[in-house]
Amino acid sequence: MRITTVILCGLLGFPPLVFGQQDPSETNKILAPERPRNFSEYQDRVNSLRARARRAFNAVMARERAGDCTGSKSQDALNVCLGNSVASADKNLKSYESAIEELLSLKYPEPLGQPTTSAAATPELTGEQLAAEFGHMEKIWRSYLELALAATADQFNGTGAATAGMESNLRLVRGHMRELESIYRVRHVAEKMIPCQTIAGR
Repeated sequence: MRITTVILCGLLGFPPLVFGQQDPSETNKILAPERPRNFSEYQDRVNSLRARARRAFNAVMARERAGDCTGSKSQDALNVCLGNSVASADKNLKSYESAIEELLSLKYPEPLGQPTTSAAATPELTGEQLAAEFGHMEKIWRSYLELALAATADQFNGTGAATAGMESNLRLVRGHMRELESIYRVRHVAEKMIPCQTIAGR
């Protein structure tokens, strides 16, 4: 008896996550990266994006471990230092977010002249839909961040409000990056790609 075995490739080195469907009009806003010409190029892009995500994530967490502005000698110096930390964290968050979005929207190379096979029992979202879903989630989170910082400011008066707001900003951004990592696991090094193909045997 001939047994056909299908070897599948994972988009990010693990099965794609499936969430609620997005409005098709939203997917048109995502410009997907050009399709890699072969699996080696695909893997190189995945590893490059993961490396960018690791750098951004690790930079934010390293700054947290080191302590925020512990050497500041005055309130003004503390606020300047915290402001720099907030700017750095936001820059790294955006780099981390862009790496996730590009990974989600990255297309497979053409699989050896055969149609891509899916093992999922239900229809999966396309890369563009997954990236649109991610973008929508981040837009909502940034609205939450603004509300949380406004609520923080309402609890303080004077110069203490600025300090408390920046400290809250740092905690929220760092926590959010941990949440994203728990969902997308983009810092993990992708395993060696196995070209999608059908192998016939007995």
